[in-house]
Amino acid sequence: MSEIEVIEVTSAKLRREFVEVPHRLHGDEDNWHPPLISEQLKLIDPRRGPYFSHGEAKLWLAVRDGKPIGRISAHFSTRYDEFMGGRKGFFGFFCCENDVKTAQLLLRTAEAFLESRDREEIEGPYCFTVYDELGILIDGFETTPTFMVSYNPPYYANLVEQAGYAKAVDWLVYRGRRGETDTHLSERLTNLADQITQSRRLKIRPVDVKDFRLEATKVKQIFDDAWEKNWGHVPMSDQEFWGMAEGLKQILVPELSFMVEVDGEVAGMAISIYDINPIVKQIRGKLWPWGFIRLVTGVKRCKRFRMILMGVLPKYRGRGYEVAIYVETIRRAREMGFEEAEMSLIVENNEPMIKSIENLEATIAQRLRLYNKPLA
Repeated sequence: MSEIEVIEVTSAKLRREFVEVPHRLHGDEDNWHPPLISEQLKLIDPRRGPYFSHGEAKLWLAVRDGKPIGRISAHFSTRYDEFMGGRKGFFGFFCCENDVKTAQLLLRTAEAFLESRDREEIEGPYCFTVYDELGILIDGFETTPTFMVSYNPPYYANLVEQAGYAKAVDWLVYRGRRGETDTHLSERLTNLADQITQSRRLKIRPVDVKDFRLEATKVKQIFDDAWEKNWGHVPMSDQEFWGMAEGLKQILVPELSFMVEVDGEVAGMAISIYDINPIVKQIRGKLWPWGFIRLVTGVKRCKRFRMILMGVLPKYRGRGYEVAIYVETIRRAREMGFEEAEMSLIVENNEPMIKSIENLEATIAQRLRLYNKPLA
């Protein structure tokens, strides 16, 4: 077998090859869905990607006989260091053929770079942060992922574990299908939610898309406070947050996205997006020249949605507001004709959130794992 060469990605041409590696390796698999290529190129471009405002990253391709067979990033962030402490570094965008040697070459390259930057451990995969795509799928290969949720073939976990990595934490994908939770809601949770929402102090209202900037500002305030103690949480920079907000604006489900107010004060929120993966797969991740039109005209026909964010400020927790949000979401989703709902990603140690979701009789559809390893 020919030798493998690991090449640093230093040009626009190589960045495009980097983005296209998953297409080459997994494009024919039924449950793999491509990312939006233009968004990926922006994300990894040091001139445009918001991560580079506070982080350093290197990207590499593994090449055999002139053909890419894998890729990886190594990165670290002064912002992460400031909020979390320590000297942790990260790997991400991991994609590889089913070959332990190739995987180890890529991982060792990432490790060597982080060691040269005085990092003490490596963790991943992240693309680039805990609020981007993350993890290696270890369970749920038979089901298609929703938009912005990672997918990989089953052999990936073995590649990483053979390189000396161990579990850091798992992230869970919960799903419920139309009809499966109807009786449960009507008999118990609906009554509970009604009791909660009858309070004159409480208001659950859809987000006002006509005043998107103001609403998004409120979401960021909740996001920074409500996630403060969540695993791996580092508040997004303004550049990161507004980049995410503008990207999600086009696929937001306004009727299933809510602001929770108590006595006129914002207390929580929930944000849901259409699962556009079926459309993205049809257009092969390419928005131009015609993919954008197909996306815009087809988005409201999507039958699955993903609740991508949900949070209640700490001082309002324990009052059942999370249950009220879920019930209101399910009610309206039925009226709109959605077939399936997803709540993701939920870190496995977030017991209050998990308990609320399991009260809906939603089940775990997929499990993604982050790995770490000490560095010399």
